[in-house]
Amino acid sequence: MRRHHWKLSAGRKENLYQYLGQEPVLRALYFAKQQLNGFLAMKSLKAKRAKPMLLKFLALIRQFEQSPARALAETLKSWLEPIVRMWRFTKSNGITEGFHTKMEMLSRRVSICTRARRFASKRSTPRCWQSLNSARSLPARCV
Repeated sequence: MRRHHWKLSAGRKENLYQYLGQEPVLRALYFAKQQLNGFLAMKSLKAKRAKPMLLKFLALIRQFEQSPARALAETLKSWLEPIVRMWRFTKSNGITEGFHTKMEMLSRRVSICTRARRFASKRSTPRCWQSLNSARSLPARCV
């Protein structure tokens, strides 16, 4: 039930259809879910082809509204615009994610250096005080 129907072997499909034949409500939900998966897997549709798909998608949402999956219908309604946008434009946000990773790495590096300097200054502070009292000058490592 959790696999896509296009990834099932012939034997598994037969077992699944036999099981779904006993449960008509579950069968309807299963096929609606598979149809939804098909809509969400679509990429790079031309406007001419996207329009009829949108009408079918809206019909599927109406079908979900009248079933126990009302919450799913509400979620799909709220995400309708990004889903349709995904059909038309297939660009990924890989560049954005790459920059985000780079910023995290730089942030970690800065925090590690800051902590190292803080601990180093705690260790060197008494030496600086000693040198101030004795030589009245600050050593180079404490500057």
